[in-house]
Amino acid sequence: MNPHIFIFTSLFISFFTQKADAIDRLDVKAAWKNKNYSKIISISEKYPSLFSSGDLPYYLAQSLFQSKQIIEAASVCFKSAIQEKHQGCYTMLREIRESSPREYRYGLGKAHFDLGNMRKSFRAFYTLIDEDPQDLRAR
Repeated sequence: MNPHIFIFTSLFISFFTQKADAIDRLDVKAAWKNKNYSKIISISEKYPSLFSSGDLPYYLAQSLFQSKQIIEAASVCFKSAIQEKHQGCYTMLREIRESSPREYRYGLGKAHFDLGNMRKSFRAFYTLIDEDPQDLRAR
């Protein structure tokens, strides 16, 4: 393959991907401004990597929280708090811990599992099973 064609093709694909990523970020910010939480969740399902840094994980977590998907909201916020130290996520996690302690622990266990922290994930789920041995979600 001609090296010039390869370089041109690589640059074109890179440019197109970055442009699409920027458009998606703008869509998320517009949806956030309009409180269109379902659209943010929909975009996150299509482009999960888009929500890995900045304010976007917080937008997703708030959208999930507003949609009553508390465990997923806690999980997204835990990952953001661990990786980005996002203050909004700390506040949301405190609220979830006080209002729904079991969902908080499920979210903690799921976040650690997703991040590959198996020991911490096991500890979170073991606490849930220890409190209620019949709880099949924690198994």
